Amino acid sequence: MSVHQYRLENLRRGFEAFKKAEQAKGNGTRGCGQRFAKLMGISPKLLSNLLHDQKPVGTALARRFERALNQEAGQFDQPLNAIVAESEQQVAFLKTAANAWRLGNGQMRQTLLEQMQKALQNI
Repeated sequence: MSVHQYRLENLRRGFEAFKKAEQAKGNGTRGCGQRFAKLMGISPKLLSNLLHDQKPVGTALARRFERALNQEAGQFDQPLNAIVAESEQQVAFLKTAANAWRLGNGQMRQTLLEQMQKALQNI
């Protein structure tokens, strides 16, 4: 896959995770595109063009999206499933944890990390 394809895939996955988070909060999916575009700092029209591969996600936009989603610089240029997992359950867990980390704020990330460390101590 090319960097363009990784960026498109990561944008689409980020949008899907955003929609799921909105539903979990009790918000419907109606207007999700506009809210996600606002979070990403772009217009809904540009988001639609990007999601439908009518415009490429350039380097500047990729870095902006990483900042908006609390990701490290360059993460949008790599496949989301770059981690090698031993089972489908492990893949599902890693993807869920990665999405929670990316969508969370600093306090939520700290809480997530502490809970994982506590769980490991109890094994």
